[in-house]
Amino acid sequence: MPLYCTALFLLPVVLLPFTPFYAYIFGLFIMVGFSAYIPKNFRILLSITLCLSIALIYASRLYFNLATDFDDDFSRYYQNYLDVYDGLSGAMTLWGGGYEVGLPIFYKLLSILLPKLPPQYVLFCTALFATTLMYIWLEIYGQNFVTDKQKAALIAFSLYIGVFMETLGLTRQGLASIFLLYGFFAKPMHIKLLFFIIAASFHLSSIGIIALCYIAYYFPRLTLAVFVAFFIAFIIGASFINTHLVESATFLYKHFPSRIVEYILHYVNANGYNPYYLIYTNIMKSIIMLCIVFTLFVITPNDTLLKRFRVVIVIAFVIYITNIIPGRSMMLVCDTLFCFIVFVVFRHFFHLTLVFFFPYFLKLMYNYLFSGDHPETRAMELFFSYPEASLYPFYYFFQGALL
Repeated sequence: MPLYCTALFLLPVVLLPFTPFYAYIFGLFIMVGFSAYIPKNFRILLSITLCLSIALIYASRLYFNLATDFDDDFSRYYQNYLDVYDGLSGAMTLWGGGYEVGLPIFYKLLSILLPKLPPQYVLFCTALFATTLMYIWLEIYGQNFVTDKQKAALIAFSLYIGVFMETLGLTRQGLASIFLLYGFFAKPMHIKLLFFIIAASFHLSSIGIIALCYIAYYFPRLTLAVFVAFFIAFIIGASFINTHLVESATFLYKHFPSRIVEYILHYVNANGYNPYYLIYTNIMKSIIMLCIVFTLFVITPNDTLLKRFRVVIVIAFVIYITNIIPGRSMMLVCDTLFCFIVFVVFRHFFHLTLVFFFPYFLKLMYNYLFSGDHPETRAMELFFSYPEASLYPFYYFFQGALL
C-alpha cells in the first residue's frame, strides 16, 4: 500500500486525541469515499475510531436537558446510576415493573469497574457501548449484504452519528433494539433466545417486536393484509377504538402487565386519529422511505437478500410516516437500522445513491454538529461539557481542567 494511503487512513486516528469532532468527519468521508481501497485492518481501525468519536461527541452534550417537550430520560437514568452505585434498595428493579434490569446491570458493571462518574462520562460509556455493539453486529452480520468493496462505506453509513443522537435519548429502548438485531440474525437457537432475553431486559416492548417481526417474516402476505385492514379501520374509527381502550383500562390492568397498559394508554388519544400530527413527520426521511419501498417492489423486486424483509420495512415506514401509533415503536427499523437499510437497498446504485442521498445526510450531520443548540428546545447543545477541539491530547477526559 502506498505511503500516502496509509497516512490518509491514519488521519482520523491521529486527530482523535485532539478533536473527536474532526476525527469523525474525516473518518466518515474516508470510509465512504475510499471504501474499495481500505484493507480489513484499516477498516477495523477506522471503525473503532468512529465509535469512539461518536461516543465522545455525544457525551459532550447538555446532559440534563432543559426542554419540556424533548424525549430524553437521561436525568432519571443518571439518578438510577447513582442509586445503583450507592447500592440503594430497589435501584436494580426500577424499570418495567422490575423486569427491565438490563440498564441497571450495565450501571452495576460501571460501578464495579470505574469510580463514581459525572454525567458526561456515563453518557460516554453508554454511547460507546451502543456504537461498539452496533459495529460488531455490522462486522459479523451486516456485511453479508454487500460486496467487499462496499464494506467500509456500509459501516460508516450505518454508524452515522444521527442514529445514536435519535436513539440514545431513549436509552433502554435504543440498546434493546441493537440486541434485537443480534437475536434476529444469530443462527443457534440458544444464542437467539439469549439475545432476545437481554433485549427484553432493557425494554419489554422487545417482546411484541419479536413476535410481529417473525409473523411478518414468515407470513408476509397475511401480515400485510391484516395491517391494511387495521390501518383502514383505525383511520376511519380511531375515536371509537381509542375511547373503548380508555374505558377498558381496568380490564387491561387485570390481564396484562401494568407497564404495557401504561404505554398503551399514555399514547391513546380519545379523540381519534388526528392528521395534524403529520406536520411533525420528517419530510425528507419520508421521501427516502418511499424511494426505498419503490425500489424494493418495482426496481429490484427479486432481490433475494431483502425479499423476506420487505413487508416488515413497509409496515414500519407506514407507521412512521402516518404516526397512527407512536413512531418510537418502530425504532428498530426507522432509526437504528435506517441508514443500513438505505445503503443495502440502494447498493446496486452505489454512486447514484451518494449523489442523491449523501448530501441529505451531510446536512443532518451539519445540523447535529454545528447547530445543536436549538434556540427553543436546547435539545442537544453539543460540546457543552468540553469543546470540539484542543491542543491538549485526550482533553475530554480532564473535564476542562487543562483548558
